[in-house]
Amino acid sequence: MLKRIFQIREVKIVVVIFVCLVAYIRTPYFSWNVKSARIEAENHIEQQYKFKPKYISGGYSSSLDASHYLLDFVDEKNDVRFEVEVKGGQRFFIKQVKQYVETDTYLEEFLIKKMREEISPIVKKEWGKGTKISVNTVLNADVDRTWDFNQQINIKKVESYYKESYAININVKKGSKKQEEAEKAFEVIKYLKEKNYLPLHVDINYEVDDGKIKHFSMKDIDQINSANDILALMN
Repeated sequence: MLKRIFQIREVKIVVVIFVCLVAYIRTPYFSWNVKSARIEAENHIEQQYKFKPKYISGGYSSSLDASHYLLDFVDEKNDVRFEVEVKGGQRFFIKQVKQYVETDTYLEEFLIKKMREEISPIVKKEWGKGTKISVNTVLNADVDRTWDFNQQINIKKVESYYKESYAININVKKGSKKQEEAEKAFEVIKYLKEKNYLPLHVDINYEVDDGKIKHFSMKDIDQINSANDILALMN
């Protein structure tokens, strides 16, 4: 009888150890740790960008080279959706402590959305409503960027931060003669220069290849002063 009691106790101890081990392994996924990461991310955004973000979704992500929380938020005023990465910090049994924000994509997503909206009227005036515009940031080691978190956030300030570190892609259904396309493209370049915007390059892509022109890229747009300069890039 005594032996059986000891066996039952041993089984209970093993079960408790197993449960504790599972709990430790699953620690980052626990709702209170995700909530803690969310609060850390919200505080970061409020301090850095001076607005309260709306939480969308998020969770813990683990890989061979990184373990972190990826949390999605939206800036409701500007309708900008972005992501915040929070590092797990250290564990205190089943609670993670000293979580901290590693990165956020707010400024990048702000630029992408607002620049697309900014140039959409001039682009669609030249090529029609079916024209698609995309903006993406590109790594440029030659540009030293520092964001002043006390300044107001608007397209002018954010564009200046990403100057020569983003690209504009314009996708046209079908082009016309090279001279006409060069003139249309120059209208876009003129607009960007008037606004003092400087992307690393502006690309024009044509969905229909009619044998005349399919794609061309314009770099150093501050040096482009006429449609003929663009025409030279096509040849």
